[in-house]
Amino acid sequence: MPAAWEAVPDAAEGGATVIFKAIGIVVALYTLYAAASGRVYAKSGPGGRCRPAAVCRRPARDDTRAGGRTVSRQETPVYFWTVVAIYAGLSVALIAVF
Repeated sequence: MPAAWEAVPDAAEGGATVIFKAIGIVVALYTLYAAASGRVYAKSGPGGRCRPAAVCRRPARDDTRAGGRTVSRQETPVYFWTVVAIYAGLSVALIAVF
């Protein structure tokens, strides 16, 4: 093995692990913010089409962007908490697994 390769840290030694943990912490902070504010951004299926149809009412203001939408706790509480739970699980996985 070349000597230069020995100087490059393995992902298991902290190279990529630190990045994944940092992203996990940022996602966890966003999850807490979303739960506290009552609004969370969620991707709404391929090409921005929203499913289920009951959740896809056109909002009073245009809050759709880049294939997703802002979900409000007041308008659709079940969908809101589902998205928050998915973000929470993602943050745990990023911190614990990677």
